[in-house]
Amino acid sequence: MTRTAKTITMDAPRDAAIAACDAQMALLSELYVKKAETDAQIEAEIDLIRKKYHDPVNKIAALIMKCEHELEKLMKINKPLLFEIPPESPLFQRGAESVSSRVDLPCGGALIFQQALKVLRKKGMLEKLKENGQLKAIKVVESVNWDKVEEFTNATLTLLGTERKLHESMEWELPARDLR
Repeated sequence: MTRTAKTITMDAPRDAAIAACDAQMALLSELYVKKAETDAQIEAEIDLIRKKYHDPVNKIAALIMKCEHELEKLMKINKPLLFEIPPESPLFQRGAESVSSRVDLPCGGALIFQQALKVLRKKGMLEKLKENGQLKAIKVVESVNWDKVEEFTNATLTLLGTERKLHESMEWELPARDLR
């Protein structure tokens, strides 16, 4: 048995549609190239700026870290003087979940002290919750495994209240161009 290839004859409306799409594709391809060139220029200039300011920015960042550390030390050392939290009455004895105190500074900043009771997060908690029947404290995340659902028969899908539906998509491929 011999097969012959079918010859598709081009008609005027189809030729016009192909020509219109081809013109649009050519324009789109040029625009992608221009965008890639511009993006490369931008990145090159940004890299130069980053290199220029790398050392000064790192020095400032180091000074910021040192300054923050010094401020934390000052706050800890002077906690009783700065904040209105009576040191002799621990939070849990007052029956509150949390307390805070704020000191507004002349520079416009503020110092904030907070106390709160929190549960320590220890390893092995999940197992302990299961052992003690505290299942309400365990999160269970459920979701549909759509890859498995795709394998179901049409009868099973109908039973589940769904069906297969024809899905169409259209894509395009740009001509290969050197973007360097």
